[in-house]
Amino acid sequence: MGDEQGAVILHSGAAALGLSARITAITPHCDPTVSLYDAYHVVSDDTLVAIWPITARGRSALKS
Repeated sequence: MGDEQGAVILHSGAAALGLSARITAITPHCDPTVSLYDAYHVVSDDTLVAIWPITARGRSALKS
């Protein structure tokens, strides 16, 4: 997998995930695309607990 992609790999013998199944994904790092967005939306359980602005928004573009 790469920086922007991931995979769910079930161990042999594990039951298939249903349509309403929930998983937890832990992002190892986010530098390749973080400047493309205005904010992080921080969620705990099902509750939005914070919105963190991304101050480096748009700073990855090359300037001529």
